[in-house]
Amino acid sequence: MSVNDDIEQRYLEFLQKFGGNIRRFATDVSENHADAMEIMQDIFAALWVELPQLNAPYASRQANRWLYRVMSSVLARHLRKRPRHISMPLGNLPDIPDDMLDGSLLDELTPYLNLEDRAIVQEIRDGYSTSEIAERHHLSTGTVYTRLHRIKNKLKSIYAKLYGK
Repeated sequence: MSVNDDIEQRYLEFLQKFGGNIRRFATDVSENHADAMEIMQDIFAALWVELPQLNAPYASRQANRWLYRVMSSVLARHLRKRPRHISMPLGNLPDIPDDMLDGSLLDELTPYLNLEDRAIVQEIRDGYSTSEIAERHHLSTGTVYTRLHRIKNKLKSIYAKLYGK
C-alpha cells in the first residue's frame, strides 16, 4: 500500500466518522444551502491537506479538537473573503437633527469636509452601497464604514459650531 493509498484510506475513515459533524457545523454557521456546501467543500479540502499531521486515533478527544480547529479556521477564511452587502445611508445615522438630512442643510455642511469625504457623502446620497463605494475608491469596506463614522461625527461637530446645538 502506497503512502497516498494510506492517506486516502485515513481520509475516508475520518469522513465516515466525522462527516455528520462537519455537515452540521457547515449548516449551523451558514445562511443558506449554497454557503453550507461551499464551507463543507473547503473543510474537506483542508482535511485532505492537514490529515497526515493527525497521528492520534480518530476516536480520541484530540481528533475532535483538531477537527474543530480545522473547521473554525476554514470558517474564518470563508467569512473574511465574503463581501459585505450592508449599506448605511446618511438617513440612518443617529444623533443628527432631522433638518440636517434635508438636502439644503447637508449641502451647506459638506463644503467643510475634505474632497474625499464630500465624494463619499455624495455617493451615499446617490444610493451607492458601501461595497460599491469601497470599490470606486479602492478601499476596503471596513475603511468605508470607518470613514462614514468619522464623517458623521464631523457633520455633527460642524452643525454644533454653526448652529450652537
